[in-house]
Amino acid sequence: MLVTDKRLKIAGNSLIGVFARCTEKIVLLPLEAAEQDRLTLEGALKAEAVKMQIGGASVLGSLIAANSSGFVLTHHAGNRDLEFLRHYGRASRLPALEPSRVLAVISRCLAEVASSRGPTAISSMP
Repeated sequence: MLVTDKRLKIAGNSLIGVFARCTEKIVLLPLEAAEQDRLTLEGALKAEAVKMQIGGASVLGSLIAANSSGFVLTHHAGNRDLEFLRHYGRASRLPALEPSRVLAVISRCLAEVASSRGPTAISSMP
C-alpha cells in the first residue's frame, strides 16, 4: 500500500479542524476549499465532501458539532444552513444564551439529536 503525505490548507491555513467538520458520512468544507483538496479528503475519508458556510462564516469546525446522528449548529446559523444539513441527518440550532447556560444546552441538544425525539424540545427551553 502506498502512503503519501499530503498537507492541506483551507483558506491558507493548515488548521483543518477549525475550517472542516467530519462525520462517518460527510465532510463539511468551507466554500473557499480548493476542489482538489475536497476530492483528496473525500477519497481519504471515504465520505462525501460538500462545501458550505454557516451564517456566512467559513470556520465550520468551530461552529458545528456533529456525529453519526446529526449536527448541532451555532445560534448564528440560518434556516438555509439547517435545511442544507438536514439532507445529511438531523440538525438543530443552539439558542442564543447567557454564557453560564451554554454547556447545559449543548449537552441537552446533543442528547436530543442522538435520540429518536429529534431537536423539537430545544425551542421550548426556558
